[in-house]
Amino acid sequence: MSPRLRLTIGVCASLALGAATALAVACAGALIGADPNGDSSEPIAVTSTTDYSALILRDWQESWFIHAIAISRGLYTSVDADQIEIRIGRSNGRYRRMDVSPFRIHPMPSWADNRLEYHIGWPAACLRGAADSHDGGSDMVDRMELDHIVRVWPRDATSLAKGGGDIWYFHTSRINPCRYLPTGLLPFGLAIDTLVFAPVWAVLMFFPGVLRRAIRRRRNHCPKCNYNLHGLAPDSKCPECGRTPARTCP
Repeated sequence: MSPRLRLTIGVCASLALGAATALAVACAGALIGADPNGDSSEPIAVTSTTDYSALILRDWQESWFIHAIAISRGLYTSVDADQIEIRIGRSNGRYRRMDVSPFRIHPMPSWADNRLEYHIGWPAACLRGAADSHDGGSDMVDRMELDHIVRVWPRDATSLAKGGGDIWYFHTSRINPCRYLPTGLLPFGLAIDTLVFAPVWAVLMFFPGVLRRAIRRRRNHCPKCNYNLHGLAPDSKCPECGRTPARTCP
């Protein structure tokens, strides 16, 4: 096998193992879960000029692996330079205005008015999942669907807990004691994580061979087959494997 082909195979293997490691880390973080009592940011409102609706966004970091974004939809009644008044249900609220979302959020279905979206992974989020819900103008959720979230344990769990907006996934302290995994890919985050983990795998794959050959050269042995080269000329072939020059070949 030529050195170029060996290098190409090693790079491809490192990238594949890096991507697999990134996904494994994200899944492990989702299964471990987090405490849902993290500090949330100040809510902001993102407007939509097509249907006079706005999204109220609030985010918080639940753990090293889990970033949550709470999204609520409502109709705005007035818009100022820096604030928006939005009517949700029977009450109005004023929120800081931002015309472009600071997060890469995915659109809710038309029937939903709330979404709890999770971005999971480390150091960048590479998997996502969300729970869409509709409260029908009351405090009770009358419809909920999971988007790229699958339940993995226990398989025979009863129906999901329903109630107010406090329905959490990927948490260690919740009423529903299930374990979930996200299945939606975030390609940009996966690329970042792959570039972080791939060099680690490259070192693990290539360093032992480099170290082994260096030790053999230091002992005046053939770096390929470890044959003892004492008494041979420096530029002679290895009598065992035919490597030349045996003392200086890579």
